[in-house]
Amino acid sequence: MKQKLLFESLALDILGQGCYLKFCARGSSMSPFIRNGDIVTVEPKKASELNLGDIVFYRRTGGQYVAHRLIKKIWNNGSLVLTTKGDNMDYLDAPVSPGQVLGRIIRIEDQSKGLRIGGRAVLIRNRLSLNANYRDNYTQGLLRRGLTKLWWLIGGRTTLWEKG
Repeated sequence: MKQKLLFESLALDILGQGCYLKFCARGSSMSPFIRNGDIVTVEPKKASELNLGDIVFYRRTGGQYVAHRLIKKIWNNGSLVLTTKGDNMDYLDAPVSPGQVLGRIIRIEDQSKGLRIGGRAVLIRNRLSLNANYRDNYTQGLLRRGLTKLWWLIGGRTTLWEKG
């Protein structure tokens, strides 16, 4: 409980000052893109600055911190509403309000290398992942596995992933 309160306090303070936050991801909802134990870096961003396909870091109404892919942005009665979904999940998250958004994931590191998320190539990859989220479960799995394998195979030789 103390760790959760400490993380919350530090996360809000660090991102609120416009600084980047780095922490160890827990869970498998974004697997294989973000795996349990990966180190992620969050850049402070407002909801209005996010693009479809970005990985949004936000706080759920119940207090849980989540990093899931942005799949829809709509204006509803004059206010922005975001829809997110974990790449490895079968269902959409509850709607996210702009006040819940803390930033977006800009870097993922595992034990062997650092991977940078950014640029036009990553936007294309994120859009492909986004499309995979709307297919049936079998097609989603095939597309996700294929994209991930392709991504890792070409990662060392292109600007899609830059070693950190």
